[in-house]
Amino acid sequence: MLHDSLAKSSVVLAICTKRSLSSPWLWFESGAGFGISASALIPIWAGIEPQKEPMKIFQGRNIESKSDVEDLLSRIAEITKINCENPSLTENEFGNLVKISTTLKACNDNDGKSRIEENIEFPLEVPNEDKPIQYLIEAYFPSPNSIPLQLLDDAMNKSRIHIKGSQQSYSYKYPDFGKQINKNAGNDILILNADSHSHYQNELRQVAFIKSHAVTLTYWVRHFRWENDLKLVEASEINNEGGKLLLYYKRIALNLGIPKIKVRIRLFGLQDGLVHSDQFLQMSPHSFRSPNSNNIEIEQDITINSSNDELAVLLMHVWDKFRTQDGGFPVFKTKEYSQFLGEMMADWPSDVRIL
Repeated sequence: MLHDSLAKSSVVLAICTKRSLSSPWLWFESGAGFGISASALIPIWAGIEPQKEPMKIFQGRNIESKSDVEDLLSRIAEITKINCENPSLTENEFGNLVKISTTLKACNDNDGKSRIEENIEFPLEVPNEDKPIQYLIEAYFPSPNSIPLQLLDDAMNKSRIHIKGSQQSYSYKYPDFGKQINKNAGNDILILNADSHSHYQNELRQVAFIKSHAVTLTYWVRHFRWENDLKLVEASEINNEGGKLLLYYKRIALNLGIPKIKVRIRLFGLQDGLVHSDQFLQMSPHSFRSPNSNNIEIEQDITINSSNDELAVLLMHVWDKFRTQDGGFPVFKTKEYSQFLGEMMADWPSDVRIL
């Protein structure tokens, strides 16, 4: 058990980053280390300066200071009674520590978020020199324990949603893992699926489904269009994919026993494109443009036993960012959208149905 292991430890090194300082586990384990002996707890400042009580009162070490790190090694040797006089680091060893700290600083400057789209290249080639309109819908599944990949894979497969067919289409399971590739992209990033579709001659749609750090699932889409340099933000696709994915993410959380997830929706590279409307947007007038940044990002905690209205509000935040020249915005029909989500859930087993 963790508590027993900590109790037997001679030294507890608390790695302090901007993100870990907000983690209850850092404080729990540090408290256990302090319980052994005040001198047994040593904070390691990585990517940040000492800044928060009570950790600040301890004599911590800065990972970017070679003398601090060498002093840390001497202190560990002294406490553990290891015979090691004047321990030192090679320039290469110290350089690797600085690289780690620099990476952590980049995450801190980004509000502690490690965005998948800034860590890896999209796993499919760009078909030409045109820039795509892109969006992603992502869920982070916080868990106090590590989730084995096999358990996650089982939960993902069990959580797929049955989409009923119509006179124009067949029934199918969503998402489609028919072309699952499981390709490692480094740094605990796994490309689960990557595929291209061309529904029209003037369009290419590329989709990737990615698993990354501490169980984050990202659905990432790129759109290329060439006819008359047409740039459209497809509201119908984002609303439909968003609804299916959000329900899928909630089912995964249910199967893993996780009560809450953090959802991120990002639209970027919008190129001043117009919103192409759908049944869930009331648009009058019809021309709505993205903000000057051509970037929209929304984050929200979703409680697993919450109503579908919470998911509808999440999409409402996205469309609130678009404006007409006179300041109007497309009105999102939350009631109709909640009904759309409810219809997809109609044949779910009662023990996983969220109402």
